[in-house]
Amino acid sequence: MFGLNQPYDLQRVPWSRRNSMFVFSEDFERRSLWFVHCRTPIFQSARKNVFHIQATHDDKVIPYTYFADFSHLRIDAEYGFIEFCLDPVDRMAIRGKGIGLRLTVDRPEGACEGVLYKGGGAYELSFGAAGRSLYVPLEGTLSVSSAPGADTPYENITLDFTPGADGALEAAVHEYMLERDRDERYKSFDDVRAESQRDYELWCKNYRSAGDFEDTAAYAKFVIWSHRQGEGGNGIMKQAMIYMHRLWICHAFAWQQSYNAMSMLNNTGEGWRLICSLFDFQHESGMLPGTVSHYEASYGTPQPAMQGFAIAHILANTDGSMLTYERCKRMYEPFARWAGYWLTYHASVEPDTLEYHNPNESGWDDASVFFGSFPIQSPDLYSHIALLCEAVGRIAEGAGLYVEAGEWLERSKRFINTLIKNHWNGEKFLPRLPSTGELVDAMSLVCYQPIMLGGRLPQDIIDKTAEALMREGEYLTDIGLAAESLKSPNCRFSNKFFVLGKIIAPLQMFITVGLKSAGKVEEAREIARRWCRKVRKNGFILGFAPLPTELDGSEYPDPDRPSAGDTWSWASWTAVCFLIVSTYVLGE
Repeated sequence: MFGLNQPYDLQRVPWSRRNSMFVFSEDFERRSLWFVHCRTPIFQSARKNVFHIQATHDDKVIPYTYFADFSHLRIDAEYGFIEFCLDPVDRMAIRGKGIGLRLTVDRPEGACEGVLYKGGGAYELSFGAAGRSLYVPLEGTLSVSSAPGADTPYENITLDFTPGADGALEAAVHEYMLERDRDERYKSFDDVRAESQRDYELWCKNYRSAGDFEDTAAYAKFVIWSHRQGEGGNGIMKQAMIYMHRLWICHAFAWQQSYNAMSMLNNTGEGWRLICSLFDFQHESGMLPGTVSHYEASYGTPQPAMQGFAIAHILANTDGSMLTYERCKRMYEPFARWAGYWLTYHASVEPDTLEYHNPNESGWDDASVFFGSFPIQSPDLYSHIALLCEAVGRIAEGAGLYVEAGEWLERSKRFINTLIKNHWNGEKFLPRLPSTGELVDAMSLVCYQPIMLGGRLPQDIIDKTAEALMREGEYLTDIGLAAESLKSPNCRFSNKFFVLGKIIAPLQMFITVGLKSAGKVEEAREIARRWCRKVRKNGFILGFAPLPTELDGSEYPDPDRPSAGDTWSWASWTAVCFLIVSTYVLGE
């Protein structure tokens, strides 16, 4: 499934497995494979501990092709093959026949702090904060060479695994932070691979059918499964969370845990756990961190209060058993404090009004709704907080706190009333300046995000919203909804911009889920089909440009090379949006 000249090559989304720190990808420049152990304290890592994978025969580098399924990766060359698979803790299993394996670290740039012989043919490489790795030959031999640099201890490092007399090669590689020795006994390669396949198949049962898009959904499930990190207390994470990326941004983003919960309608217990995972790091103010990594929880800016939307979606599409008495009793206070954070620190000048202080708090960093000034009252904020208050009310009910439940549910209704009264101009919702009460004219798709409230909105607003979204050439394109109207002077497709024109995955999810829940099923499905077809063709890219040039005909800078930019796959964020849309909006 993942290979050279395959629909899913490893230039776009890396290959790994649940809870493994090892990540494989295809080098864009060399068109060869490499792997990295992705532990890093850096938010957007430059990846210095990179190992290039080469096949050798008679000590000469030879060309190879590669192919991977969900449980193992294989490279094939003229004289033989090498296979890799991963266990869920810290081990990479390697076996081969007829050829050798060369791993090179030719750009350590001072990152490698030591190469240490550990006895029994094994070597340890240390990369400081990025962790250590231990290389253990089990069949055949391992030799390691390195050269000093002008200003660093190591200019390059080479590890050569050479087959034994019968042509067989087998090895283990471990990744860790503290001291570690080789295992006394190793499971066979076939056992590790079989366990990995079973684990992935069990993970797939969390999701409902994606119908005509089941092939792409299988890939999406793999991406999310392989981005699940932190199980077993590895680092500061107290339970497993879903990373957004495995190469560039190795962090679990707060609101994306709720996205993932929404997709798992067959396992609401896992969904509830993911929603609650951020509360392990709740600040005394009630604030939740924006991101969590193996090294730190970041509180610089909160992410949107997505939990209410997720809980409402799950309750509306399951039997409601997620909210058990025990869960509600345990989580009522943390949820109330989280809602209280927004009601306290984001309260605006009038009763029942709220404001953003930073565009990152909305998730839409450069949307035109923020072109006025800050603070600003934005329609998406009211939608999130109304649903969060509703969720706190439902949790209070589940805990038997009926007075508190009534108060939270009443707050939810008041915020929806404020949204309609202060922000609906008869055609769409607009942001508002709290200093003057002035509505800010904007042509952002964020103005229509309140459709996420579904049937809580009046029917005339639902009708107007659906009508506007289905007009061809404004927001609706052949590949989904543009984040900025194609008639807007602010519309841009450049990679420099996030929500100024491109078709971005999260907004497709918010809008189509909202339309369907509001009864606009055919409209939701038409938008969903267009976007899902594009994803099936081009992969889990965060933002697609709907046109080959800017609206004025000029070219836009959009370098076709891997980066943390949204023209290349952002892995789990787009993957989970695809799963929600394909299974809920288009599925059974």
